Amino acid sequence: MKRFYIAVHLFMLPIFVFMGGAEYTIRQIPNEYKYKNDWMNQHAEEVETLIFGSSHAWFGINPEYINGLAFNLAFMSQSLKYDSFLLHKWGDKYKKLKLVIVPISYSTFFFDNPFGVLQAPSYYRNYMDCPYYSGLSVYSFEVLFFKALHGKIITQRDNNWQLLCNEFGWHETPVEPKEKDWDDSVKVRNLVRIQTGSLGEVEKNYKYLKEMALFCKKHNIRLVLVSIPMSKAYNDALDDNLLAVAYSQVRRAQKDFNLDYFDYREDPRFNPDDFADANHLNKIGADKFTKILIADIQRDGN
Repeated sequence: MKRFYIAVHLFMLPIFVFMGGAEYTIRQIPNEYKYKNDWMNQHAEEVETLIFGSSHAWFGINPEYINGLAFNLAFMSQSLKYDSFLLHKWGDKYKKLKLVIVPISYSTFFFDNPFGVLQAPSYYRNYMDCPYYSGLSVYSFEVLFFKALHGKIITQRDNNWQLLCNEFGWHETPVEPKEKDWDDSVKVRNLVRIQTGSLGEVEKNYKYLKEMALFCKKHNIRLVLVSIPMSKAYNDALDDNLLAVAYSQVRRAQKDFNLDYFDYREDPRFNPDDFADANHLNKIGADKFTKILIADIQRDGN
């Protein structure tokens, strides 16, 4: 039996060595999660505005148009669970933080983990020290997510191995070209279907929002909720019943924590030229939206 165990260990050793080497190599690729974590470690004491949320905010809110030092902590499909984690992570370092922006999208209250990005928990764990999963979980090894890893390598290679965000964490989306069928009703309905989660997650997500609201109240930080502009095609494809549930949670948060809410989801000031696709603003749209949002926040704050 002893010889058997020795043989197994000898057989597995090269596999572990290979996986360890591959994992190490992967983590040397430019990574937005690591960059944002390092930036916050260095600047948490100085930052005045933090932006959370999913790709709608990552692409749609440009910190360069916000007075004072602002940083975009949004990621693809980021849920309130991780918004709350990131806000609290540097909680003992904030000295100047006075504004927290939390976007509310159609999917916000219906997902616990990031939807459509199954490997995302590994990014939060390995690059941002998120404690939600142990060191023995599958999320400890990015190399195990083969399809996502391949996509990451291709994307970074095509971007000349540069980060997909600027120094303030914002993802600039080119104005052109858009796909010809970017607002095709069938395509957009399929997109919305992917972003339609479970009503069973509503209370859990409200708890995460409550955590953020109580933290901000305790530290005299203004927390505002915002719905980012979406294309007409996207808005037309939404499930009215689920949308009503999302709005009910916003009203609940407003009542419970006296929060400001700015709703631009169907704002007529935004036209097709402002969008990169059905539910993301391009650079023109993001610059335009950020200026409008900050002006409204400042006006209502006086």
